[in-house]
Amino acid sequence: MTPVSVKARDGENIMCYLSSPPGSENKPLVLFIYGGPQARYHWGYHPACQFLCNRGFRTPQVNYRGSTGFGERFLKLGMNGQFYQSVQTDISDASVAFSSGQDMVIFGASFGGYSALWGITEASELYKCAMVKCPLTVVGAANEEGRKMFGGGPLIAKYWQQVFGFDVSNTREVAKKTSPLHQMNKLASGASIQLFHGENDPRAPFEHSIRVIDEENAQIKKGKNI
Repeated sequence: MTPVSVKARDGENIMCYLSSPPGSENKPLVLFIYGGPQARYHWGYHPACQFLCNRGFRTPQVNYRGSTGFGERFLKLGMNGQFYQSVQTDISDASVAFSSGQDMVIFGASFGGYSALWGITEASELYKCAMVKCPLTVVGAANEEGRKMFGGGPLIAKYWQQVFGFDVSNTREVAKKTSPLHQMNKLASGASIQLFHGENDPRAPFEHSIRVIDEENAQIKKGKNI
């Protein structure tokens, strides 16, 4: 497991970790995106990464802007609506840096699941597959299940308003444009999504994934090979 600093398109340094099996220069990659969005990856044992390395995959882990542990300035860079802007371009830039043109899988849970779905729709040229666990698929004013998210307490609601920013929090049409559920028509032909979600998830409502499946089926009926 090696720390790797990736330069984002605006010059910001993004700290990543790359776990690799021996002789892995041309091995396929599974990009790991954590949930949060305020958290981070640490150097150390990560069972899913090691499992995939044992199976011959390289596994980059991305600490995009807004990650904790890199100072207040870096944390604030990921707030106020950046969750679908520079946070996601950090992930895309890391993908380009690690892939060298190879096919890549993107994996994430909760907010990481949001990012994985964002990648397979908004950056479909980078990924052939998204592995998605308990994702947020609609956000801000577009989220009809908002009362059930994260317990719905007032402090939690205030936190998400700070993450989403004013427009996403208050304007449904803006929020829909930042919600993967409403961007499923951008899936490239041949793209694959592997989706996991517990029925009683206390943080990300189960309905978020059910609606993604419905949208995928709608795209298939239109003739798209997904």
